[in-house]
Amino acid sequence: MLQPDVLVARRSDVTDRNLSAAPVLAVEVLSPSTQRIDRFLKHSRYAAGGGEHYWIIDPAGPSLVAYVLSTTGTYDEVARVHGDETYAASAPFDVLITPTQLVAES
Repeated sequence: MLQPDVLVARRSDVTDRNLSAAPVLAVEVLSPSTQRIDRFLKHSRYAAGGGEHYWIIDPAGPSLVAYVLSTTGTYDEVARVHGDETYAASAPFDVLITPTQLVAES
């Protein structure tokens, strides 16, 4: 069982114990110890499980890469933004995301 850092699911898929279907959106936030797992293992397993959308956030960039599940069952990259660039997502919902706004200033 995979556990993304953030997930978005349909209310009807949420049970008291788990999700009965793949999340609509799985988001992984990279760290040095997990980035290979997030970029490769989780990427392929979420696709195989039918996860419609997969986003990877790299706080070191900062950057965001967004993928959507294709009809062939693999992810197609639909957006790649860095720093102050903004991703205007229309799926799975409308949202504007700017990577620098996702990272706390120290």
